[in-house]
Amino acid sequence: MTVMFQSQAREIARKCTMPPLKPNPKAPPFQASPSLKAIASYLIRDCAIRVVAEKCHACNKKALPADPKDVTLDPCGDFHVEKLYCGHLYHYRCLDKYLQT
Repeated sequence: MTVMFQSQAREIARKCTMPPLKPNPKAPPFQASPSLKAIASYLIRDCAIRVVAEKCHACNKKALPADPKDVTLDPCGDFHVEKLYCGHLYHYRCLDKYLQT
């Protein structure tokens, strides 16, 4: 999940400092803006607050453990948390079982 958070924060910074990759001819001209506030609010609001409270969509249990020491670092561990492109969190075991059904 760390890679996803970093990639998303990098994209937010890019949108603040670089013109769009495909400019819209009807849009006003691009103006760079500070990116630190946008990145910080994303990391705090979406990563630190929302993700901690989310549940696994298969088993309906909290996706992340209450104690950070209990986080599974093994990517193939049963309770390793995966965030899908749709934004849902799944335990690895639950996701594996879900995809096999």
